[in-house]
Amino acid sequence: MSDERVHFVGGDGSVHVTDYVEGGGGVHIVDGDYGGGVHVVDGQYGGGVHVVDGQYGGGVNFVDGDGSAVHVVDGQYGGGVNFVDGDGSSVHVVDGQYGGGVNFVDGDGSAVHVVDGDYGGGVHVVDGQYGGGVNFVDGDSSVHIVDGDYGGGVHVVDGINFDAR
Repeated sequence: MSDERVHFVGGDGSVHVTDYVEGGGGVHIVDGDYGGGVHVVDGQYGGGVHVVDGQYGGGVNFVDGDGSAVHVVDGQYGGGVNFVDGDGSSVHVVDGQYGGGVNFVDGDGSAVHVVDGDYGGGVHVVDGQYGGGVNFVDGDSSVHIVDGDYGGGVHVVDGINFDAR
């Protein structure tokens, strides 16, 4: 079951797909760093944090999920289409910093919608949904996520050295 908590797929420039249909909470990350092609995370029926980082990669960066958690697309330094589609119940972020194409956030406005390209690096998201504790993001070049989903404490994902609970 431990492999359902943190899922990480490194990029080698081809197609990277993570699909946890019918299960898998925790953190699901596809990092196509320095890779183009198509990067897809489908967290359908799964909670937790779903992130696609096509940093330095073009093509299509797309997240589709049930909207129950955090859905992030970062096409930083990449063109193409950067798109987040969810039910708007949580945090929806698109950061197309230094990238062209279409940058789009669709939600019902019931929660927090953030775009933060500060320090020019990756995806920066704070989601304190359903919880207190410390929610803090600080990063310069990778994927940094703090998710207090359903509880307090500190939950951090760092695309280089990441610790997820």
